[in-house]
Amino acid sequence: MLNKKYNKGIIGLNYVSLAYGLVACKQGNSALIIDDQKLSFSNNWYRNLGYLERSLLLYIGDKYDIEPLKNIDNYITDQNIVLCLNNKQIELVNSPYSNIKEVARKLPDSFSEVYKSKLREINAEDFDREFFNFLDSVCEKAYEKQELGKLSELFLTEPGKNLSDVFTSFKQYLQLDSDISKQLHFILQVMYQTVFSSSKLEVESEFLLLSLLSPRYEIVEDKLKEDLLFEYRKTGGDIKSTNVKDWGIEDNQLKYILLNTIDGLIELDRGYFFSHLNHLVPFETQKAKTDFKSINLECVVDHKYVSLYKGKRFIFSTTERMGSDFPYWEFAIDTNGLLKGIYSYADYTGTKSSFYYHHAIDDIFNSLKTMLPGLVRADWVSRVKLFEGKDTWFEFSPDNKKLLVPKNKNDFKYIYDKETNASIKSLYQCGPARAKSLGFYSYLLDVFS
Repeated sequence: MLNKKYNKGIIGLNYVSLAYGLVACKQGNSALIIDDQKLSFSNNWYRNLGYLERSLLLYIGDKYDIEPLKNIDNYITDQNIVLCLNNKQIELVNSPYSNIKEVARKLPDSFSEVYKSKLREINAEDFDREFFNFLDSVCEKAYEKQELGKLSELFLTEPGKNLSDVFTSFKQYLQLDSDISKQLHFILQVMYQTVFSSSKLEVESEFLLLSLLSPRYEIVEDKLKEDLLFEYRKTGGDIKSTNVKDWGIEDNQLKYILLNTIDGLIELDRGYFFSHLNHLVPFETQKAKTDFKSINLECVVDHKYVSLYKGKRFIFSTTERMGSDFPYWEFAIDTNGLLKGIYSYADYTGTKSSFYYHHAIDDIFNSLKTMLPGLVRADWVSRVKLFEGKDTWFEFSPDNKKLLVPKNKNDFKYIYDKETNASIKSLYQCGPARAKSLGFYSYLLDVFS
């Protein structure tokens, strides 16, 4: 049986909430995690890491003595990303220098001049070393400050001469009023953040550049969750697979939760919602945004060229879809030839994911057939499975872009009652809606600070 009271109630099970529960227990708090299968934390946003996010998880592991995070490299695999912007394919690998070369070649207005004039004469290993040293210094300063309000200063630290030239060139490129630069800015936001806007921030551009050039990794979450759960239980943490039947809100403050099990009513000092706030809960986050949700698509691809694309993540954006209700889609093909696709759509009132299944099929097939000539649509469609996805994004207008600055006082952790719009005390949002313009990196600093 569960206790009748906990210091911290954590709603939603994933490797981040488990790590948070572990930290709570190590700090002397009692913690209860509610594993509600109907709630979702999102997928690609927190399962795909860059060098910065990997370093931050290592730091959290060292600081709180969490063995799985101290050994995070045992739970990640390298991942190549291919950006498909109209008819251009840009493949990103684990070398920052190679990535600059590739982007400069495919997008001549970006790094071409700085590459021709300076970087071409530099040894690739020397450049990569300088790049990683800069990232390490950024991470170290972030750990020291531990304040989200000061995070904006970190990426503006003066890098080495070679990196400084690259940063200047990239920021100038993003400011160009061209379709391709706008596409690149958009696609980098949806890849590395849960928020996007047509407006630009200098600190965001710095973060997007570092994410673009860094090696990328994919979390093997099932194994990481299993090992974190073992550590969590060993430190005295409790977990229950159920859902919250009733939220005990009194005077706009969370007092208890009523579980849909024999355990019944559980008092909480504080609650932490590690999930997207969906229609099943009576809460919402701030409203200055448009929500985008996702459709998942799966099918086995049988084609003689499919082995060329296994193990890579393909991201698609076209000029005519910029600013539309269906701005982006992606897929990856695993070693068994199983394609897993994600298709975004604007989540207006009254919409359902099933309304847009045909859009997802058409766009993903049209992208796939450019890579696999002769692919027969009827055969492919007959194997497709579609279902509601877990990924989510939030579009902000240029006027509201200021809300996304890490140091802005408008904190995304607050949760509001859907009916009264009152802020709920002692209940905090820790899902994807909490992240700002520095993605999972600033989210981790915020939640674990």
